[in-house]
Amino acid sequence: MRELGAALAAALAAATVLSGHAAAPAERTLAAELQIVAADLERLRTEDLSAPHRRGLSNRVRGSLSYLPVLARRWTVIAGAEAEGIVEEVRGLRHRFEQANYDGLQAALDELVHRVPLDITGLRVTDASAKDRAEAGEIYRTLCRGCHEQPDLARENPAYDLFEQARSVPAREFIARLLGGVRGTPEIGLENPLTDRELAGLYAYLKNQ
Repeated sequence: MRELGAALAAALAAATVLSGHAAAPAERTLAAELQIVAADLERLRTEDLSAPHRRGLSNRVRGSLSYLPVLARRWTVIAGAEAEGIVEEVRGLRHRFEQANYDGLQAALDELVHRVPLDITGLRVTDASAKDRAEAGEIYRTLCRGCHEQPDLARENPAYDLFEQARSVPAREFIARLLGGVRGTPEIGLENPLTDRELAGLYAYLKNQ
């Protein structure tokens, strides 16, 4: 879902402004990205990946580790003493990765995930109303289907089947990936344009459809 076209992203941005959707809190954004990179590293360490997929996943982890200090600094602005030392801890992750100290990196990431837990209240399948689930089909067709319905497995980072992932990936990790999935264009910046209700509905739709 990171590969949204510019026109679609612009439309989403406009809809977001009109709906009054607020940007995700800095803590949740950091927590979601920590969940994602920890899970990606676990795959890199333990799964039998093809050479292109290993290379793509390694580059994605490296990119995430470069971006995490920015998120950590944003969180420190509002967290105060609670965030003491976290920016330096996050900066140290990239060094461990470049030294191929994957065990040390995984342990450090797991500790940070524990320290900055992702609150999934309002984002779970059980939080989605019938209306949310009904509207999620259009969200999927508009935002996700183009890349995820027929994944191009020849790519280094395929856009995997979301229905399969929703059923097989742990809930907290999948929700983190939903939070971090639709973002990264100039039009919408680094925030997810969907509301919590839309995300919960999308998760329920993907898991139960």
